[in-house]
Amino acid sequence: MIKGALLQWEARQRGERPIKPPVSRLTPKYEEPTRRDAAVMTLYQNRSIFRLPGQGEQTNDKCGQWSHPLSCPNHGQMTLEGKHHDKFVVMRSCHNPDCPICSESWSSRQAKNSADKSIQAYGLYKKEGFILGKIKHVVFSPPQDLAKELIRTPGGAKTLRSMAIKMVKKAGVVAGAIIFHPFRQNDPREDNYTENMPAYVWYESPHFHVVGVGYLKKSDEFYASTGWIYKNIGRRETVKGTIKYTLTHCGIADGFQAVTYFGLFSNNKVVIDKIEKVTEPIKCQACGEALHLYSLKDTDEGLEVDWDDDLGVYLHVVVKKTYKLRVKPEIPLMCLKSGGS
Repeated sequence: MIKGALLQWEARQRGERPIKPPVSRLTPKYEEPTRRDAAVMTLYQNRSIFRLPGQGEQTNDKCGQWSHPLSCPNHGQMTLEGKHHDKFVVMRSCHNPDCPICSESWSSRQAKNSADKSIQAYGLYKKEGFILGKIKHVVFSPPQDLAKELIRTPGGAKTLRSMAIKMVKKAGVVAGAIIFHPFRQNDPREDNYTENMPAYVWYESPHFHVVGVGYLKKSDEFYASTGWIYKNIGRRETVKGTIKYTLTHCGIADGFQAVTYFGLFSNNKVVIDKIEKVTEPIKCQACGEALHLYSLKDTDEGLEVDWDDDLGVYLHVVVKKTYKLRVKPEIPLMCLKSGGS
């Protein structure tokens, strides 16, 4: 189980989909709930109010149970690019960030909602004539002594986040989502590895991940004037994938939001216009075909999937939010550049 958790963690670090073992390997009757990534998410001398996702108690005995099997009807083939068609069993989830079984589904749902809002907001401003540049992933690190002291209390943590938003704007990011990371991993493969603590533990090192838009000032000039460091990671394959990656090891604390919007994307500027429920299929990520539902049978040894019993296209209800700008904005000169980083 530890090896499987490590493989899933390494896949997420690369920005890929978590590795899923074949669904037919064991029935739920014989499977023990696994604390995801427990072997590689140990906190080292943590004195902050924060914890990591998935390190709490399982919410209830339904978490992780099989719900319904889904597969692309082409699951016995491969695409010309060598991709495998989707084939998996949907698990029941409580969507609790602390649950060791369901924290990943929490990060997926949060990432989808955040990506939807960010992408819609970007489009709304584009229609108004804003030139914001590409959505990018930037990491901001504050002076560590002050930051470590502030995250000892809820009020201090919120003060640090407010400081971060001011600094992010000062660096040239005019809009986006910000996610706080209280910890870094002591990874022997990284340049910042230190031998005075165990390998792969997570230690206090406060920093902020920003998925946003704007034109960054030169990093050396920004550091000289603020004492903050930023690193432009660039653009990942998808906005949702980037946000989900940041949420898998973000800071969790009571009363502290995992994702906060700022600048032109803030909640007082981009608001919900309407909410509707839509019934639609789930598409295969390899070929775009609608996924089909397959039968789940109760046997003497537990639940088994019959991948030969195709029950037709699976439809599910999706709640969709449409956003609008609260007021018609004026175009700031800083957003009218035709280039930048």
